[in-house]
Amino acid sequence: MAARDDSKDFYKVKRVSFFGRKDVPIICQNENGPCPLLAIANVLLLRNAIALEGSPDRPEVSHAELMSLLAARLLDVNDKSTSRDEMVRQNQEQNLNDAMAVLPTLATGLDVNVRFRHPLDFEFTAELAVFDLLDVTLVHAWVAAGPEHAEARDAIGARSYNQLMERLIELATAEEADPTSLSSSETYAKGTKEEDASSAEDAALRAALALSLDEAAIETVSETPTSPTSRAVSAALDEVVEEVSAETAGDDKKRGDEDADENAPVSAATADEAARDASLRRERFVLDTFLESSASQLTRAGLRDARDAVKERELAVFFRNNHFATVFRLDGALYLLVTDQGYLSEPDVVWETLCEAEHPKRNAAEEGAFVDAAFAPFAPRADESARERETRRNASAEDDARLAAALLASAAETSGGRERTSHANDADAIPATFLRAGEPRASANDGASADADHALAVALQAEYEEEREREEAASRARRAEAAAATR
Repeated sequence: MAARDDSKDFYKVKRVSFFGRKDVPIICQNENGPCPLLAIANVLLLRNAIALEGSPDRPEVSHAELMSLLAARLLDVNDKSTSRDEMVRQNQEQNLNDAMAVLPTLATGLDVNVRFRHPLDFEFTAELAVFDLLDVTLVHAWVAAGPEHAEARDAIGARSYNQLMERLIELATAEEADPTSLSSSETYAKGTKEEDASSAEDAALRAALALSLDEAAIETVSETPTSPTSRAVSAALDEVVEEVSAETAGDDKKRGDEDADENAPVSAATADEAARDASLRRERFVLDTFLESSASQLTRAGLRDARDAVKERELAVFFRNNHFATVFRLDGALYLLVTDQGYLSEPDVVWETLCEAEHPKRNAAEEGAFVDAAFAPFAPRADESARERETRRNASAEDDARLAAALLASAAETSGGRERTSHANDADAIPATFLRAGEPRASANDGASADADHALAVALQAEYEEEREREEAASRARRAEAAAATR
């Protein structure tokens, strides 16, 4: 990979006013500009902590100069340690060395890993140490706050964005690959079917025995219904049937108790598995919903929290969608510095309202609206009226007529009486209010020059007359239309 040629990277400079300071330079963002570097540089420029070298009206600044200014600032503010503790001093020196080592990454982007508890919650990295050492606050608005995200806040906890992605992968993998709940259900169902089959076989045997006893009793009774022997046999059969029935009922009760004891642990385990699976599915749903609803890496409650996290009249850096921008809080509202190069030639577009104040002023700009350097709503310049455009056209036509008059006068004077006589009618056609040219200087080619000037003057005079006739015709048409409209 080829090395980066810093000498070829230049960024446009725009001049704005900021709290009494005029012509304060801010660096504009081009298509692929390093937004972390520019955001920090603009904070320091507006603070007057750094200054661009050279002419005060220079139109651009190089990438190498910005890096040099930030490095010098890092060394200036952290060169002398105010702590007497040797360990603290060594720690500060180590942080400074780390920040100087990662300073070039500001040109290519930073590895920022947000957490979702509050706007100042980031996973600390060596890159973010640059912000701390330069005393620049870094905020974001991707916060799981407000009643609409209460469940997501509990599910996310202290996880960072990277950890949240890992958790979602774990939940998806568990849901696709863990068949524990299904296997337990199938085992339970299979055991129930086997027990039902055994119970059915026992019931069939009991029914057959009872039927045999009933048939024997019926045959005996039908042969001799009134004999003592028949009555004795019938009584004996009745006793046998009662004993068998009692034994059957006892066996059923005992088997039912045993089945209940055996199935109780299986049912409890199945219920626990089902509850756990439901909890995991709910967690995944809540996390997916939060990420989808905040795909722009911003929530409304988080934006309000970010506004409140920035102090009044504090310049900070706002992180969103892997982009860094300079923000400023004034009168409770949070403003975003407009650094898009497309607004370079628009001096009245300086800030954009990112979040309104909790109690906005009557004439405060709405969110998303541009404001000027005085934080007043931006008013686009109105288009020129038709009358102004017509006035300019008339002035241009009069200038052409004056030029024609001057050329005719010059031609008449240099060509003698013949020219004056032959072109008297043309001269009479020029309005008396036209200016007259000064006396021409003599030349060897006066005759030819006079003829050329006369031809040009006549052509210009003809064009002037045609233009005037067209304007008069258009004026008459407009008056006719106005008269017709009033009838």
